[in-house]
Amino acid sequence: STWFRDYVYIPLGGSRVPPARWKANTLITFVVSGLWHGAAFTFILWGFLHGFALLAERRSGREARLPSWLLFLLVSLFWLPFRAEDLGQLGALAGQLGNPLAGWETCGHLLLELLSGTKVIWFGLVFAGFLWMEGRIDRSDFDRLIASWQKPLRRAVYYLLILCILLLGNFANAPQFIYFQF
Repeated sequence: STWFRDYVYIPLGGSRVPPARWKANTLITFVVSGLWHGAAFTFILWGFLHGFALLAERRSGREARLPSWLLFLLVSLFWLPFRAEDLGQLGALAGQLGNPLAGWETCGHLLLELLSGTKVIWFGLVFAGFLWMEGRIDRSDFDRLIASWQKPLRRAVYYLLILCILLLGNFANAPQFIYFQF
């Protein structure tokens, strides 16, 4: 969408201003986009983090690009505030990141639920998506390492990743549609 660019960023002066003002315009635009997603501090933080990351990327230039795995890790971390309802929940989510057993207390029940009904079909579709993406991945060092694995091992890793997402994802307690709060 170009709405934020057209109605927030450009009226602030866009990039045709001194560097300090351009940075402020960028951050303001991202913070406003966070506020647009929800009237909570976590959304404002989400917008600020993404705006800050964009400014850091622009400052470092093309030659200093982050490896894809590190970029994925940072973006994933920056999405935590979007998921959290408040700073307390954000802290709890962040605290669980290093705990490999977080969420496993209901593993057996969830596994039975996973193998029933249409979830098996979704599991297959997601796995097919992984296979499709495999042929189109950017060949960075990490990607070359994964590509060097035999196909059965790669597919086992894909299955394991999908299974972890489906088992550890807190789908039953997912909030209602986010924009209903306005």
